[in-house]
Amino acid sequence: MRPTNLIGLLTFIPAVLCARISSSAIPPPPEEKLPYEIWFTGTYLSATSININAVEPFITFLAFYGNYQSDWKVKSHETTWSINPAIQIMFKLTDRLGINFTGGFLSNFRGNKKATHITDSSITLGYEVLKDQKDSWVPNFRLSLDVLIPTGHYKRLDPKKHGIDITGGGAYFFGPLLAFSKTFRFPCHFMNLYWSFAYLFPINAYVKGVNTYGGGMGTRGKIRPGQALQAILSAEYSLTNHWVLALDLQLLHQTSSSRFHGRRGFMAPGVPARVGLPSSVNFSIAPQIEYNFNAKSGVLFGSWCSVAGRNSRAFASIFFAYLYVF
Repeated sequence: MRPTNLIGLLTFIPAVLCARISSSAIPPPPEEKLPYEIWFTGTYLSATSININAVEPFITFLAFYGNYQSDWKVKSHETTWSINPAIQIMFKLTDRLGINFTGGFLSNFRGNKKATHITDSSITLGYEVLKDQKDSWVPNFRLSLDVLIPTGHYKRLDPKKHGIDITGGGAYFFGPLLAFSKTFRFPCHFMNLYWSFAYLFPINAYVKGVNTYGGGMGTRGKIRPGQALQAILSAEYSLTNHWVLALDLQLLHQTSSSRFHGRRGFMAPGVPARVGLPSSVNFSIAPQIEYNFNAKSGVLFGSWCSVAGRNSRAFASIFFAYLYVF
């Protein structure tokens, strides 16, 4: 995922109201010499707030070791180990308009079982509303339409694999993504602050047999997945122009997926199958380190793990990414 509301407007409006207004009658001061050139790759989870031409392959190694229950406590289970290689491609169509594509694969291993399938993909079409203005509170602001495409495996699952062959939700999701960023300068260092909000609305998923939402023998019908909210707060702090410390904080919330129409099927003779998922919440954190080779390329490596949740998966991971701007 790299892995992405109107709440963002509440953040954007004060930024505009507090912006300093410059007068053309006052000559600008001479450009201040910077201690070093500013190089940032962007963080692992943050949404881009500008339009660029870039490619970013990345790989994540995950361990799913339990589930957060409805009382927010973790119930441990046999660990599922996962490898998720993916790529994000970004194009700047005009000075204000850009588009991003993201897709990848997921390989899961649990005991002597394994499964590999393509994951859900996404397309994001964004418009730059604001550009970061020096010596003001005006940030970069990109308003996007985010579309999740159900390319992952989600139905006719193998019951013997206990869900490790799930790599998607089977439904299109679409909605607004508001992404902001602002660069701050300290005497010898720089900090980028990112914040973003996305709210996605689903279209029905058509399910057969065992699927992401439950089911069993003879299950056939359609279900409306829950709406999804994603909020991310991120920061980058430069130690030098090459070395940068970064951090992501993420909240994911999805409403219940319970509107099922069709035949529920059976888990076993006389035992009706359940189809649907309760609402879920997951909080996660991702500390990371960047090394920038130059203004056009850099690498990113770190850890990403859940810290709390309800009706969601508990996980820990490490990741590696490479960004190249062309």
